[in-house]
Amino acid sequence: MGITPDVMEDTPDILPMIREEIEDLRLTTEEGPQQYTSMFIDMRRIWEEINNIYQQINNIVSGEPRKAYAKAAAGAGSTIVCYLDTDGTGEEITVNVEIVGGSALNAAFPRLENGTLLTVWDDNGTWRNAGNPFQATGECP
Repeated sequence: MGITPDVMEDTPDILPMIREEIEDLRLTTEEGPQQYTSMFIDMRRIWEEINNIYQQINNIVSGEPRKAYAKAAAGAGSTIVCYLDTDGTGEEITVNVEIVGGSALNAAFPRLENGTLLTVWDDNGTWRNAGNPFQATGECP
């Protein structure tokens, strides 16, 4: 917002109005510092609450996104064994995958085959798919 040139032309007495507002603010501050202290305390409390929520989210997502490569084609469950960061060798992890409308990865899209790249994250010791959820597929009529 602010004061634009057209407002100043339409209101030649804007400067006295601004001075008056500044003086009122100064007087209010002098007369009622407890009001501003209270407002500051409220703002600080809100900031602390936001920070606490951020920390809770940070605790839920305890790791940065990582790459994982499927060790084999997906089976009938909602987990798949993957190699962490490299394809074909390395640390093996079990990745939990969300499947919308189903519970079997071998009947979900996109299909997971040996070497399929997934983006995963560590949820306090449980590896989860960080990409889009998988969608259950059905038989075509």
